Amino acid sequence: MYYRLLQLDQDGNSTITEVISAECTDEMAPPRLTIAPNPARSTLTLMHAGGSIAIYSTAGQLVGQYDAGGDTTLTIDLNHLPQGTYLVRSQSPSGHTDQRILVKL
Repeated sequence: MYYRLLQLDQDGNSTITEVISAECTDEMAPPRLTIAPNPARSTLTLMHAGGSIAIYSTAGQLVGQYDAGGDTTLTIDLNHLPQGTYLVRSQSPSGHTDQRILVKL
């Protein structure tokens, strides 16, 4: 990817920088988290970067915590949760990703 900047001052003067190249790597990308189905009824399947999974209520209360270790696919039983919206957080050594889910009965 290449880019350059145009700075436009309030007095009308402008400056353009040199063209600079930039490279994005997978290490710079946030960890991936795929959840299905969403909305969910009784189970939820997550595909993630490994590590731990936490589920929080909209009030911020931790309602489930799972250590996936090196597994990248995890199936979670949701039967203990009341209907509502929850936040799923995938935590791995490369960072964390959050995603909302809807649990329906």
